[in-house]
Amino acid sequence: MMEVDEDTLERAALTGHSAEWVAGGFEGPGRLFQLGDAALRDLLLYSKLTPRQLEGTALLLLLPDDFYRETLLGPCSAMPAAAFAGEEHLFAESLLRTTMQSLPERLLTSALPGTRLQAIEFSFGGPAAFARLLQRAYQLLTTRTVERCIVGGLDSQVHGDALLAAYELGLLRTPNSPIGFLPGEAAGFVLLEMDRTSRARGARIEALLGPVTLAEEDFDRFSRGAPSGKAIHAATAACFQQWSAQDAAVGVAIVNLNGDTFRSRDFGSALVRMASAGLPTGFRTVLPVDSFGELGAATGPVSLCLAVRSFVRCYARTQNLLVMLLDERRLRSALLVHAPQPERLRHE
Repeated sequence: MMEVDEDTLERAALTGHSAEWVAGGFEGPGRLFQLGDAALRDLLLYSKLTPRQLEGTALLLLLPDDFYRETLLGPCSAMPAAAFAGEEHLFAESLLRTTMQSLPERLLTSALPGTRLQAIEFSFGGPAAFARLLQRAYQLLTTRTVERCIVGGLDSQVHGDALLAAYELGLLRTPNSPIGFLPGEAAGFVLLEMDRTSRARGARIEALLGPVTLAEEDFDRFSRGAPSGKAIHAATAACFQQWSAQDAAVGVAIVNLNGDTFRSRDFGSALVRMASAGLPTGFRTVLPVDSFGELGAATGPVSLCLAVRSFVRCYARTQNLLVMLLDERRLRSALLVHAPQPERLRHE
């Protein structure tokens, strides 16, 4: 996509972070599939799960929604497609929905041909919605419905309707707008097990997932409500309330700030609220956008993967990390991640 630079009057390409070595030449659901397939294969290779162990596994996947496009279309998005675009548009929309809904099954078939997992669940949403999948995984694991959960998300903001809608809404950083985000794309997956299950199979325990909490604002990015940090503060405060080790320090917070003023004001207001409530605010802030751009539905799993790898590679410089997931939608979420104790480490 090109834009005319108002200073030089020359055409300049929009910039972003694309994973061309994985998804080059693909668009739409095909591009999402390429991203998800590479990430899922990597996890399966790294975890060394056997076919028998996979039979007791659930796959929980977060897919991108149409929030930007629906916002751009406004009332038209609620109209029957045939009323404003004809039957061809209606067929294309139906085909796209069907293709997206079949994506989790297609990913599994590609990465594990002939293998059936115990359950496959998926939902649509933005960055903060990943916490709902983590809570669902905890429910499945604690009730022993499954032995383990593969939880992930994928998104691409660099092609198609998502990029066009973000551009038309004025959300992108362009030659004429220094405020906004650079689009990115990614897929990420994490393997969650109860401690007893991991010990039984002699698995690596590279991080411990602590409390996962959610809260909602009364408005979204486009309903003209002023960001107050109320919901992200509530989610973060609930995390610390549920954490048993209140005297331990949180040295790092992974936050999905992306250059958009709405998120920055939301986060800044939350810090003021946290300081007033006596919650930790002296942590070092890590921004995934610096390396990957805006990742949408992939933000949560990528942030969690960053936390885990920082423990494994010994550059976290803390035993406890906070992940704060901001969003343009009403939902906000937070989670705590802890380094495993030395006696709980396993090496295969």
